[in-house]
Amino acid sequence: MCAMEASRPTVVLDLDGTLIDTAQRHYALYTTLAKRFSVDVLLFEDYWNLRRTGLSNIEVLRRGGLQIADSGAADEMWRRDIESPSLLQMDSVLPGVLDWLHEWSCAVHFALITVRSHTAFVNEQLKRMDLIRHLAEVVVIGHGPAMGNIKATAARRHVTRHPVAWVGDTELDIAAARELGAHPIGVTTGIRTAERLRVAGAEQILDSVTAIKAWPIIANSAHQ
Repeated sequence: MCAMEASRPTVVLDLDGTLIDTAQRHYALYTTLAKRFSVDVLLFEDYWNLRRTGLSNIEVLRRGGLQIADSGAADEMWRRDIESPSLLQMDSVLPGVLDWLHEWSCAVHFALITVRSHTAFVNEQLKRMDLIRHLAEVVVIGHGPAMGNIKATAARRHVTRHPVAWVGDTELDIAAARELGAHPIGVTTGIRTAERLRVAGAEQILDSVTAIKAWPIIANSAHQ
């Protein structure tokens, strides 16, 4: 039987790179843009290794020969197409994630916070991947200029209870956790290396969110 809702600690989860694998979607669009602008196409592993060091897509394209004059157009095409339904179909749930969520769903109040342009597409994807039933709250933040850490701001405004921990694959996730006083947990299944997450201030760095099997932070909070 599940614990009373009020006794369940809140944990914030990132989506892309934490629960789902988006690398093939990114590489597919990178390849399209590279060919469109006559840029040398890197192998997948070389491309993804550069992204994990912190380079943006435009910076990777520039390394392959993208002209400065074409950078704006390439960036606009990237932002327009990266969340297109056809490319979103390339995403997949990371190994073990569904079982892990099922294991913890009665003990933890999971709040998902993700930066995407289309809330409807996120909800459709979560339903298709059978993730939605494990998530108590879903917060989608649109792209655009903002003051401060947009994920921390979203958590303050939209997550009903203060999180005890935050799990993500980017510096933005780690910074948001630290700003809110939650335990920042980094995972290396996404777009940043362990070293970048460590420098950002992650308390733990795991190979996968599924490595959290008997987590004292959550177990202790659930009984407070």
